[in-house]
Amino acid sequence: GVNLAGTTKVDDLVVGDDATVTDDLTVGGIVSLADGTAGAPSLTNTGDVNAGLFFSAADTLAFSAGGTAQFTMADGVIAPVTDSDVDLGTNSLRFKDVFIDSATVTGEVAAATLDISGAIDIAGNSVLASVDVTGLATAATFEPDGDTAAGDNAAIGYTAAEGLILTGQGSTNDVTIK
Repeated sequence: GVNLAGTTKVDDLVVGDDATVTDDLTVGGIVSLADGTAGAPSLTNTGDVNAGLFFSAADTLAFSAGGTAQFTMADGVIAPVTDSDVDLGTNSLRFKDVFIDSATVTGEVAAATLDISGAIDIAGNSVLASVDVTGLATAATFEPDGDTAAGDNAAIGYTAAEGLILTGQGSTNDVTIK
């Protein structure tokens, strides 16, 4: 082998096999790496060679753990490689604050408390155990959930033609107040 001790100027150094640097390595230019794969990332550490950074496509950084691609970073997007596979945080390790412009949720939102400042638009039916509204709450119909035997229902609604409507529909009696 070749031992370059001290300060040695080398214009081009080509190593055909493994190279070991036992002290600091300072690079004054660009470090160019092979693309790598999820199972053998380009940038990894000695003790865990199947976790690290690789380049899955042009202009895309990809990160793997356990030899499996986890997520990618490209211009304007951080994306999981597999749908519904990557969590942000854990049960015991949570992110402090999240600042986003908008959110689309295709599954369920679970929260002990949900404080919303501003407007909330809900399309479809929503079942809420308790709602405290400071300000204006609007809906085509509010339907309280309670003692509703087969077919029983209670609703508060509004139509332009009839105004405010309070309806109680029971299995034996129907009441509508306009």
